[in-house]
Amino acid sequence: MSYKPLVNPTHSSFEEGKGKIGAIFKRSEPVEKIERCAKGEFLSTDYQEASEWRNNFINAIPMLLQTNLNLNNAPKIDTPEEAKDWAVYLMHQFYKNNNRGYMLRYTLDRFGVTAEHRKIIMRRWKDSGGLALVDFAPYTSYVILIELFFSIGISAKAFNFKGWNRPTNFIDLTYLYYLPFTEVFISGDNVHKNLAPLFIDTANQKFIDGNNIKSDLNRLTDYYLNHPDL
Repeated sequence: MSYKPLVNPTHSSFEEGKGKIGAIFKRSEPVEKIERCAKGEFLSTDYQEASEWRNNFINAIPMLLQTNLNLNNAPKIDTPEEAKDWAVYLMHQFYKNNNRGYMLRYTLDRFGVTAEHRKIIMRRWKDSGGLALVDFAPYTSYVILIELFFSIGISAKAFNFKGWNRPTNFIDLTYLYYLPFTEVFISGDNVHKNLAPLFIDTANQKFIDGNNIKSDLNRLTDYYLNHPDL
């Protein structure tokens, strides 16, 4: 939650000299898979995993739309900004001071946590004194915040910009899950351009329109091609 990228915890240490210790982090399996797929080298398991990933998100949408966490006692909501404000209120105020156990159970149900792991998590939660989700599991609460925002915005019909009604809109929105691990978020997607800035910490992060960076990179390429001595 501090705008730093995730790295593979598997590493080897070495001494650089003068007592300084360095570390070599191996590339994670997902990174290696991304690089392989970028070269067009797909395995049969890649297609299966991609299909399962997509179906899991598509199947989650009915649950999100039926959740009773979204518009209970909500004010009139007409804009994405107002939907985000209500989602933040629910996570950081209402469910921080009320029904903490309910919010945790909702989260466990939402992500299909197994009975075995549910017992472990509930035990750890009780040992913590019954902390609010935002304190007990900050990143998980952030993901739930994004999903609440989606649920509230859809229910209140607060999203009315071009392209919002595409079947993949929720999948597009899930890219915001990455925000806590970034300082720069680049996208030319219309959903991202309209909604990502709502969750950007302007003191530490920037949103850059992907179309703008493409044109800037093209200008840089042209410049250096015309100045080979640089």
